[in-house]
This record gives sequence, C-alpha cells and structure tokens, in this order.
Amino acid sequence: MENLKSSFYEELKPNDIKRNFTYDKGEKLPPTPTDKPLNQNKILSFGLEIPKPRIAKTIFLIIFLSICLAKIPADTKNFKFKPINKRLKFVEDFFQIYNEWLYQDLDSISRNIYFLELAWSLPFDHPIRALTPISNETHWQRYKLLIKTHIALLLTKNYLDFGKQFYKENIYFYSKEYEKELLEGYDIAEKYFKSALGWFGVAKKYAKMVSVYDPQIYATTLHHMEDEYRKLLNGEIYYDVTVKRLLKKIAQNREKLKMLKDFEWVEPIP
Repeated sequence: MENLKSSFYEELKPNDIKRNFTYDKGEKLPPTPTDKPLNQNKILSFGLEIPKPRIAKTIFLIIFLSICLAKIPADTKNFKFKPINKRLKFVEDFFQIYNEWLYQDLDSISRNIYFLELAWSLPFDHPIRALTPISNETHWQRYKLLIKTHIALLLTKNYLDFGKQFYKENIYFYSKEYEKELLEGYDIAEKYFKSALGWFGVAKKYAKMVSVYDPQIYATTLHHMEDEYRKLLNGEIYYDVTVKRLLKKIAQNREKLKMLKDFEWVEPIP
C-alpha cells in the first residue's frame, strides 16, 4: 500500500517540487523519498521550490509596469513641434505656421501650399492682433494688401518648387527608355509652373495696390515685406522670367524625346 501511494504521488508531481497532497479519503500521503539535495538556486515559497531567476524576472516586470503606468510629466520643450492651443480661422493664424526646410520634398511643399491658400481665402484677425502695430483704418488696409502680396509671392515660389520635383532638365542619349515617365513628369511640372505664373501676376497686382499708400505715413514693421513689394515693382523679383524659361525648356525636351532613337544595352554576363 505504501508503495502504491508513493508511486501515485510521483505521477502527480515531479521530484523537484515538494508539496503535501491529500488523498480522496482525507488521508495524508507521506512525502516522496528522494536522495536529491535541495537546489541552492531555488527558494521555498508557499510550499513550492521556485527558481531564484524567476523571482528576479517577476520583480523586474513589476518595476517596469509601475514605471510605464506612472504619470510622467512632459513639457512642450521636449518636442520638436509646438501644439496649437487655439482654433485657426484667420489669415495670421495660417500665415504664421508656414515653414521652409533645407531639403524640401512633396509633403513639405504641399503642406505650405495648403496653408497659404487657406490664408488667402480667410478673413483677417482683429487689428489689435495684427502682425504689426496698426494706427488707423487706412493703415490697416495697406497692411492687408501687403500681407496678400507676400502670400501670393510665397505661393508662386512653392508652386515653382513643387513643379521642379517632376521636372527633368536634361535629356540624354539613353532617355528614350524612360520616355513615358519623363513626359508624364513634364505634364505635371507644366501644370504647376503655370499656377506659379498666375500667382506671380496676382502678387504684382497687389504690390501696385500697396504702392498707392504713402509708405512713410503708413509704414509697417514688416520690413522684409516692405522690401519685397518694392522689388516686385522694380523688376528685381522676376519669377515670371524663370517660369517662362522652364516652360520653353519643357517644350524643347519633348521634341528631343521624339527624335531620340531606342537605346539597347545588354548587361554583360560575369
């Protein structure tokens, strides 16, 4: 009978875990005899021998979860962006989030175009929150025309930069292989170059409207915009010449592609 009980216990639990089980009739089974010494890498807890490395992992997990669930204070200075705490609904709001990057791509340029076109169509904020001190209503009218001139010029520049992302300046003897892709790029570039040319005409129109007001009496602290509209009137800013040159170059490149012969190149076998 003793051997039967002992074998029944050994089938229930391996020898490295020691625990007293109770038989169905309420009789206690004797502990399993074993010659194996107690493992020094295990500790006795609740009647079980638990390995010490498992305890260390459990403690580490508890500490890790407590850190993750804790409310860690954060400051906006720790981030590269500044969250906007108010609703954007005026020209000045969208105008001030315009950015320029050293290396531009389609996403950054289209972002600027989107915000600038919103700024163009929205109303201006209250004169007390203008980008420059406003003294009277006439001063405010000149300020609004000056901002419109600058926005139109920025849209000219950004549409030009956007079109250049699809523009290939040179055609080579092997370019016939990529004729379809090049022609598609020229179609897209031509569309945006023409949009840039249209916005440049708008910028010149508003610059003339700004010049009606006396710059000495109704001057603003937006000095770069003041210089900008004067350069527009004097012809020192000539995006129109640049755009027309690019459109002419696109027409020439299309003719070159038609005249090119197919270029065959076979990769040498190593």
